[in-house]
Amino acid sequence: MRTLWLKLKNSAYLPVNELLGMKVLLVLVFMFLFGALTIPVSILEAFSVTVTLVVALGFFVMFATSFSMVLLKRVRLAMHLSIYTFIGLTVYYVSGATLAYGYFFFFITLIVIIFFQDVYAYTVYGGSLIVYGILYINAQGEALMGDFEMSVMMSNVIHQIILVGFFLFFLVYFILSDTHYEQLATDFATRRKAIDKYRMLAMKFSAELDERDGVAAPVEDVGFQKAVSETALFINELFEDEGENIIEVVEFYFALHQYTLDDVLADSRIAAITKRYASELDKFRIDKNTDLMALFYEARNHVKERHGGEDRYVFRLEDVFTAKANQLMVLGLVYVYLRTEWMQLDKWGRVERSMTHEEICELFKLNELRTYLSYEHAVFFLENEDLFNQCLR
Repeated sequence: MRTLWLKLKNSAYLPVNELLGMKVLLVLVFMFLFGALTIPVSILEAFSVTVTLVVALGFFVMFATSFSMVLLKRVRLAMHLSIYTFIGLTVYYVSGATLAYGYFFFFITLIVIIFFQDVYAYTVYGGSLIVYGILYINAQGEALMGDFEMSVMMSNVIHQIILVGFFLFFLVYFILSDTHYEQLATDFATRRKAIDKYRMLAMKFSAELDERDGVAAPVEDVGFQKAVSETALFINELFEDEGENIIEVVEFYFALHQYTLDDVLADSRIAAITKRYASELDKFRIDKNTDLMALFYEARNHVKERHGGEDRYVFRLEDVFTAKANQLMVLGLVYVYLRTEWMQLDKWGRVERSMTHEEICELFKLNELRTYLSYEHAVFFLENEDLFNQCLR
């Protein structure tokens, strides 16, 4: 229960599959309470005891199967099974003798489908449910609306419009959201590919510098291994666990860097539990292009000793390049980057466009830019802005 609460609290940072699993669990809890409270009461309707028992047994089987799929990490299948269960309950309840409340079960099932935020499930299952709801209202309109209605036909039309309008509103919302998220996913995949490429180059360059300076690789550095072991032991003791186990895990982690995961998994002499630990630890290796590797090198470069007195944190253009020709070329590259790279945000905070020539001119007038460009560079650009605009647009 504590794990579920922590996931709910940090749901914004969960992967998509894990977030879907959490939603399925919440729906299953609601489904269990809903079925436990309503199925026994349904025996008071026109249903026979046999029908009620069959429905109760089917509900239990579907609930158990859905919960098993969640435990087996088949969360999408569990989602579909839970939707099937609610659709089955809706069909069961609207067939009762008291039809007045049956209309609201369509909205309950639609809300459950909406909760999953899956446009495919909402379109297929929600659309099918709406068609059934329209047929249900047409067939049972008089009994559904009661004798107090002035016009059964008009009342049927109104209730159908409400049901269809509810469905269409969220359908449009899902389509717009799906288009936006698809664009974000495409941009992320494109940028992620470029970042992975640059990280590999940075990792290779860092290894060459370490080799040039005679510095041991991080996984071979005894001091680094000792620091990791002591840190892991300290964190482990905070949770009041035994320290011997975590030391063995750290030793196994560093030993794993000498082999590839495929070699470990293919070796029949290695125990299954060892292979499982190897699969879990492989994503945290610092000799591969992983997020942990990028974080490690970023932290390492902040404390790394400078070689030969050189300053790695030089920002001003004239300090990086002494030749005027080189400074002019870099100034042109900066202008091209600002004109072509999408960095400007719209009123919703989305990256929409690159900077215009006029916006770049205003940028070069700001005092904040003096951290990178001198007053001489800014004046040169502003005096020759037309030339930059014509040749480098």
